[in-house]
Amino acid sequence: MKQPAHEKEGFPVDHTDGAPTGREPFPELLTAAPYVDWLVRVLLEAADEERSALRAARLPSAVTLPVTVVRHQCPHCRRTWAKKPAATAHVARCWSNPEVRSCKTCEHYEPGEPAGGCGGWDCNCPETPEDCAVGAATPMITDCPLWRLADGTE
Repeated sequence: MKQPAHEKEGFPVDHTDGAPTGREPFPELLTAAPYVDWLVRVLLEAADEERSALRAARLPSAVTLPVTVVRHQCPHCRRTWAKKPAATAHVARCWSNPEVRSCKTCEHYEPGEPAGGCGGWDCNCPETPEDCAVGAATPMITDCPLWRLADGTE
């Protein structure tokens, strides 16, 4: 990099814009650097304390609000819905509702069993399907003509 002419001749340079000043740099500028560092640190700490105080002053208003949520639950299988029409429509066809006369509330119902003792939870193993003891329904149905209320059902 090429030096400016005034630096080659030995003239001191002003440290703000690089123009020659014709005088020696101030010796007090050399001792001001630690003071500037200290001042910056003190001002940053004060700003942090002020932010913390403002945050603490806002905390009482940051209390959570309780929310009441209404859910509609099927009295037979315990599923819930946010909308009452959906819950009402489900109750009319719920497999666990004895009024529907579905396979799951019938004394002839034979529940399926998972194969391999895995419990049948998301493992994609073959399981024994649900069945009807009298053969009235291979896929589960409602309003079965051979339906009889199971002993353990409501």
